Amino acid sequence: MKGMRSLSHTLDILRSSGIRITPQRLAVYESIAVLDHPAADDIYENLRGVYPAMSVATVYNTVERLVQEGLVHVIAINGKRRYDFRLEHHDHLLCQQCHRLEDFPDDLPPLGNANSREVSADDGMWAINRQTVIWEGICPKCMNGRP
Repeated sequence: MKGMRSLSHTLDILRSSGIRITPQRLAVYESIAVLDHPAADDIYENLRGVYPAMSVATVYNTVERLVQEGLVHVIAINGKRRYDFRLEHHDHLLCQQCHRLEDFPDDLPPLGNANSREVSADDGMWAINRQTVIWEGICPKCMNGRP
């Protein structure tokens, strides 16, 4: 996947954040890149054959710690938390039928203005920490009847 970091770079990132590195935590972190915007349940399903003793709670706790440390981002879609490995600003495409989520193509300009840091609303100024634009439509697989 685009943006995949080397193992040594991944270990350096985890060490510098203060996260104790275990094989399970490393696998959760790498799964976020490999699975492309997974939910915690998707990560658990992907890893439970390799780590049968790993609990769902371990996955949830690990991904939330990764979010707290700024190593992955959360994208909330219909009340479900999905995790994004790419840290730089980018938009997303969401299929309205199969709910596939993918990065907006890099060769197209993003819709959002990543440089805006304050927004005026009815009750005052909002400090903007992060902006995500999600383009919704039908993916090619669903348009061709192959979800």
